[in-house]
Amino acid sequence: MSSGCKKRAADAAAEADATIAAFGDAKRPRTSSRPTFLFCKPNQQVVEVLSRLGRVVTFSDFKTWPNSMPNNIKKLQAAAINASTEGPVVLVGSSFGCRVVAGLLKQRGAAWRNAAVMVSYPLYGDNARSDRVAALREVNADSKLLFHSGSRDEYLDRRGWRGQDVPTGRAALEAVVSCNATYSIVDGVGHSSCGSRRAKDQLQAAIVKLLADDD
Repeated sequence: MSSGCKKRAADAAAEADATIAAFGDAKRPRTSSRPTFLFCKPNQQVVEVLSRLGRVVTFSDFKTWPNSMPNNIKKLQAAAINASTEGPVVLVGSSFGCRVVAGLLKQRGAAWRNAAVMVSYPLYGDNARSDRVAALREVNADSKLLFHSGSRDEYLDRRGWRGQDVPTGRAALEAVVSCNATYSIVDGVGHSSCGSRRAKDQLQAAIVKLLADDD
């Protein structure tokens, strides 16, 4: 990483620290009947679904570099604080964004709700690192997660990869998730799980139920 990149990363982390320190731990009351979704790694298909249900704030200020996750999580926490003007936000992640959301959910926070949405969680990567699994196992026990994935998602299927014998699909997620979780599995699609109208409607219905159970 260049010296300029390091300085920008340090400045962003310092700004996030200041936001977090100023907020404290007082939960803001809900002033709107419509939820605010904070969407990490947004895509248009999921934004369309979320916009039907509430206000959408997007978060793309993250890096996929090695060792960048602590700063990613810190910046997402600050973004949640800034977005929670109408009450605690609902965290939403897509693909890599799910990993950042899971990292934040290791802690309880006044700026976000217990309910969170994971669209196409990439459980199995192209290397042997276990951080994707550990992130889910370490989510705080009060969390209520909705997993929305395709039944053919390649990131939930590593049968035979490097000789591994591992569960696939929904079973792969169930094997590592220890908090309360529900599953919305779209039949016949891969990692891009919201490309069809059917998939979007399925996601919307699952989110409505998740939030109703969290009230």
